[in-house]
Amino acid sequence: MPNVNKIHLIGHLGHDPELRTSGAGNAFTNFRIAETENKKGKGGDWEKVTTWFSCTAFGKSAEWLCESASKGDPVYVEGTVGLDKWTSNDGTPRSSISVTCSRAVSLAPRVPRQSTDGDMPF
Repeated sequence: MPNVNKIHLIGHLGHDPELRTSGAGNAFTNFRIAETENKKGKGGDWEKVTTWFSCTAFGKSAEWLCESASKGDPVYVEGTVGLDKWTSNDGTPRSSISVTCSRAVSLAPRVPRQSTDGDMPF
């Protein structure tokens, strides 16, 4: 039976994405998004539970995201899921959900850029 590893997320950026370039000259950006949902706690009260996802986007997706999104903005991410595991300095096993993006898009409304010299661009 074939396997499928695909994820679609909508969340909020944890920090401004920063465009970087690999040694081979390829554009990429690493960023984190938070997805928050309401769940009933042990006492029956509703509480907000936030899950953080570490994401990496490449090429045009990375460039567009860095140009159009900033901390707190909603983003749509599509890609594959991985689980990164390591041991911290104090010996505690740690893990992080990672997403390699095939698509990353800002969902923030676009704001028209204003002319800096006050003239109308006719």
